[in-house]
Amino acid sequence: MNYKQTIIKGNYIDCLKQLPDNVKTIYADPPYTRDHYSRFYHVLETITLRDMPEISMVTVHGTTHISNGIYRKDRYQSPFCIKSKAPEAFNAMFKAASSTGRNLILSYSPYDETKKTHPRVISIKQLIDLANKYFPIVNIVSAGYFVHNKLNSSKNKLQASNEAEILIICKNN
Repeated sequence: MNYKQTIIKGNYIDCLKQLPDNVKTIYADPPYTRDHYSRFYHVLETITLRDMPEISMVTVHGTTHISNGIYRKDRYQSPFCIKSKAPEAFNAMFKAASSTGRNLILSYSPYDETKKTHPRVISIKQLIDLANKYFPIVNIVSAGYFVHNKLNSSKNKLQASNEAEILIICKNN
């Protein structure tokens, strides 16, 4: 079979506005903790750009030093990872998807406050409330029972729920 492919690169809102008319459902899997995905790709970005970027600095207890991740100073930081910006980012995504009559499937990781895990930047309840502003039908479906791989040493592993992902299904019809 021969399928026609379209690649759109850019800010998530701009990309949502550029989707071809035949796209009826959007799948979104934004980050859900304060950990920016760019922390895993900054070395590849530097290799690709072939540049010598400034390294980001952090100030802890009055002392400024190079960031532990030796990140690029200009690295992209998703609004979905910033607690103060996440609600508006999700609101804009729900609004943009709904305004074009498309359905949205949002993959998100639940947070069990009784366990020591990374807190989410926005709660499932907040996401449901935002989705309900724009979609007449909003359902939650478990993606199954599994645990995400942790990329740190075993002594730093946090307790995790066996339900690592849920799908928030937002329908316009």
